[in-house]
Amino acid sequence: MWEKLKEIHRFMPLSDVFRDIKVPIMKIENRPLYYLGEGVLISFSERQFIVEDFNRKEVGIEGEYALNLFYFSDVNRINKHFNTLTEFVPFMSQPFIIDHEISIGNSALQVAHKLKRKEIRFESNLTRKFNNGIYDFYSNVINFYNYQLLFFSEDKQATLEAFSYTFKEIE
Repeated sequence: MWEKLKEIHRFMPLSDVFRDIKVPIMKIENRPLYYLGEGVLISFSERQFIVEDFNRKEVGIEGEYALNLFYFSDVNRINKHFNTLTEFVPFMSQPFIIDHEISIGNSALQVAHKLKRKEIRFESNLTRKFNNGIYDFYSNVINFYNYQLLFFSEDKQATLEAFSYTFKEIE
């Protein structure tokens, strides 16, 4: 399914995605997200838009248009990440190659080595979430191309458990 999902382009009407690729299991309440199952979510915008001088300018007609894809190997992480209380059916996540030999289950150190070996530029940083009056560690993030890889431990041996992928625009 991942190879088909990577073919989605930015602002593709979700009706086309659902017809051609996968019908969603549910819409996440109060979020512009659909759950496709097996840890995969797709986010959308109700209008297409362009960004000019740091301002969002909406174009086109109202609808639901693809923006990003999210994958989580653990359903409990979905609610924590999006701050929802949605009940998801547990699933068995199978490791798969995301891109450039990077797989779910690789350590942060392995991912960094693979990207360096292929001379792919990337950034690494830590994110925090506000919790009970303090900012707690949330994730170690590696960004490259259209990917944001999430590791939920500060340890360099932490395994890749989730990622987001921003759909490419039609050229």
